[in-house]
Amino acid sequence: MTANDISHNSKVGLRVEDGKGVAWGNTFVGNGDYDLYNAGADDFKAMGNWWGEGTSATGVRIFDKKNNTSIGRVLYLPVLQTKPQSDL
Repeated sequence: MTANDISHNSKVGLRVEDGKGVAWGNTFVGNGDYDLYNAGADDFKAMGNWWGEGTSATGVRIFDKKNNTSIGRVLYLPVLQTKPQSDL
């Protein structure tokens, strides 16, 4: 998935169940608990997304293997330094 604005959801911006998909060029910002939640055992690729103004690589709000060792990681580096432009 690409070119989506995933922001200001009450709990989780995007929840994934496996590593078959990939997310790049999206905006993830201001979601309730997490911007991205990996609920599956596979690693999920989410490189090249924008995680908010002034967000460093360590400030990304992701639930993955760091929170629960029985699930996969979210591979999110490198992060975009500016918000992607929409064609709409």
